[in-house]
Amino acid sequence: MIRTWGIRIAVLLFVVIGFFSATAHAASTSNFNLRIEDPNNGTGYGRVLTDNVTGGFGNANGDQMQTTTGTLYFAGYLSGSAPDNLFYVQINAISANGPNGGSLTLSGRVSYSGSTAATIVISLEDLGFTPGPVASFVGNIGGYNYNDKSLTPTGDLANGGTISFQSWLNTANQDPAFGPDTTTGPGILPITSAALNTSIAGLGVSSTAAFNGTGPNGGQLFNSTGFPYNFNPTAVPVTFTGGSYSIYSQVTATFNGSGTTDFSLVSSSPSNAPSVPEPTSLLLLGSALLGTGILRRRRF
Repeated sequence: MIRTWGIRIAVLLFVVIGFFSATAHAASTSNFNLRIEDPNNGTGYGRVLTDNVTGGFGNANGDQMQTTTGTLYFAGYLSGSAPDNLFYVQINAISANGPNGGSLTLSGRVSYSGSTAATIVISLEDLGFTPGPVASFVGNIGGYNYNDKSLTPTGDLANGGTISFQSWLNTANQDPAFGPDTTTGPGILPITSAALNTSIAGLGVSSTAAFNGTGPNGGQLFNSTGFPYNFNPTAVPVTFTGGSYSIYSQVTATFNGSGTTDFSLVSSSPSNAPSVPEPTSLLLLGSALLGTGILRRRRF
């Protein structure tokens, strides 16, 4: 009887641990997309990558950390021909979803070696986040350490220029159309920047924006006199009517000439729901309960 009771508790415990562990993951692998582009090269040229999908930049194709679901990493040149071979990009993106809300992190470093002005636009999206009972939307801006792939309190843009940040939360679970993945060889994938900007602007009408600034799409703008930079805005209340939601973000950096920028944009929708015990804590608690149950049985 004691053995049967212990087995029942153990089974229930592992079910609970599995449930709560499953909540800490990317919202949707197939819709966790990254788009990097030069909007001034004709109609726009760049790359589109999806989590756990390879393809794009020659031998270093696609998501270079494709074994980690919810983390999308790329390091390489925007393209193999001028002027986009003057952009070297390192992007580390993370999508996390849990019972108390979700977060989307867009961070990285961009180096530009040209002598004339140039712009690069980096966009990130994911959908299927789980809303909490009462939530807000906030975007935190900082920097990025490309050596160990970690976020830093402040960002920088060397040698002048501007950088702008914007992020949206869409309660209808919509996200922009980034276009197909770059899946063949080292060639350039043509993408129409105007179509992406229109898509983002259109979704932004029915979405909650994290920033109210003067940059592209109303984003928070930093100019050449404001570096290093960081920004912690006031959280914007969000009302969920049911179902999942999406988050999508965009960073626009303009260089006056050669330079680098390090940045991070963490957009999240935390709720005031009670915190969920970590699996380790649950395991310890369950073990204690199991031991207590056995001891009580032995005493009687």
